[in-house]
Amino acid sequence: MSRAGVAATVGRAALISVLAGPLACSPVLGSEVVQTGPSAPPRAPDAPVALFFWNVGLPASPYVEIGRIRVESTSSLPEVLGEAQARARQMGADAIIVDLRYHYQSLPVTFDAAGVPHVPETPRLNANATAIRYVPGS
Repeated sequence: MSRAGVAATVGRAALISVLAGPLACSPVLGSEVVQTGPSAPPRAPDAPVALFFWNVGLPASPYVEIGRIRVESTSSLPEVLGEAQARARQMGADAIIVDLRYHYQSLPVTFDAAGVPHVPETPRLNANATAIRYVPGS
């Protein structure tokens, strides 16, 4: 590749880095839901959704699984749990059983004006939750 081609490539990478920089710093919050059991009407936006953590303890009342929720984020734990609870409400869940894990995923590589690559170390918090409904009359 010629010097002009290298300079153009480095220039484009630097421009992408400058344009994407503000986005990379903003917290990312995304979620997906899979219905795995009987459907239920959505609950009110302010309805409580109990939190249980799989490694701490499960609900004492009998329940049925109605779905799975996955939240991926670079934001805080309260925001991640809030998103899981909001999605559970939409599914009509009474509670969620949460599995939390910190891990690093694929990260974007950016180049500065000198062509030096930079890889941000952005922690990602993934929460997998099982949405449940209590069995009536139990």
